[in-house]
Amino acid sequence: MENAKVAHELCSLFDAKITSYYRDTFKGLFGKSQLDVLNYLHQNKIAKPQEMADSLNMPKQHASKILLKFEEINIVESKKDEIDKRGKIYKLSTNGLELINAHLRESNNNLEQLVKRLDKEEQKEFLDAMVTMIKILKKL
Repeated sequence: MENAKVAHELCSLFDAKITSYYRDTFKGLFGKSQLDVLNYLHQNKIAKPQEMADSLNMPKQHASKILLKFEEINIVESKKDEIDKRGKIYKLSTNGLELINAHLRESNNNLEQLVKRLDKEEQKEFLDAMVTMIKILKKL
């Protein structure tokens, strides 16, 4: 029980201090599910709708609908799946990458301002801790 409490506190603080700013840069442009799809494609480079839906805990139809909309507005592109000829594989288009990178730069500027409040040792500890968490979480 104590581990869950610590995990919840970490998640809440990290979201409030770090990730919410990035998410807020998209306000009025995309909703949470749409942003989740964009981020998934950015992190994974390519994806099939079913694997994306499973990972994001959303119905495949919802993921497919978002991907089709993004394809219409030239944020993602698709190609036929060579293994499953009925399916498609999606990736961010050049426009999609530019969009995500612009929001990441804005969010990074905000994070740099927050981190500057810490002394040099705390800055290093904070960044090292994030790298460590990423490494460990990818193993789970």
